Amino acid sequence: MTNVKSPAGSRKTQADRERLIEENAVINPPKLQQKRKMSASKASAPKDREYPCFSCGKEYTKREGNFPVSPHSMFKGNDGYTHMCRSCTAHYLAEYEQMFDNDGDAAVRHLGMYLGYYVSDSAVNASNRVNSKQNRIFSLASSQGMKQAVGKNYDNYIMELREQENTKIESVEDLKELGNTKITQKMLKFWGAGYEPEEYVFLNDKYDDWTSRHECKTKAQESIFQKICLIELQITKAIQNGVTSNCFLYGHM
Repeated sequence: MTNVKSPAGSRKTQADRERLIEENAVINPPKLQQKRKMSASKASAPKDREYPCFSCGKEYTKREGNFPVSPHSMFKGNDGYTHMCRSCTAHYLAEYEQMFDNDGDAAVRHLGMYLGYYVSDSAVNASNRVNSKQNRIFSLASSQGMKQAVGKNYDNYIMELREQENTKIESVEDLKELGNTKITQKMLKFWGAGYEPEEYVFLNDKYDDWTSRHECKTKAQESIFQKICLIELQITKAIQNGVTSNCFLYGHM
């Protein structure tokens, strides 16, 4: 007769098998279980942050040295860094120089608008002197720390332009509204419209000084002294804005 295992023996064998399976799972977990653990480990590992350029799309692992810094509050949430990398910034400056017929000042001022820079005449002129080997737009960024630009951005530049336009004397009505007794209608007619009140005073004082030292009896003599005074005003403004090349030009006319 065939030997038949008792039910008790059968339950014992099944229990032994289950125990062996559990022990084997602990010692040698299935490959699927290992893959899941490895995937979870990779997912939890911190990934280096990448900073993309919004122009070319290239990603950088750090912003310092790769993105210009702007003084404008619109970039405050990005720690002051602009969203366009240095390479693209230099590229656009070259494009704008071509667009403005190689007028470097106009190109710097136009790109500076997008980056929120303070682009007054003194700041733009300084960008041409900070470092002759450096791209002018990055020199402009360096000049933002200069005394006349500290705490200012493109908004300040626009407001200053508006203030200057408001103080320029364009007509007799402007003269009356200004209420400046030093500026007369005769001065406005002689020098023309479009100057600041202090510029009219400067021109008139220079003219009086020249004509008090030299003969001025003819219209031709009057015109010569008038032009000399206007050139002196241009030289003075150029010096204030740091344009030494203009001073050299006017000084040799």
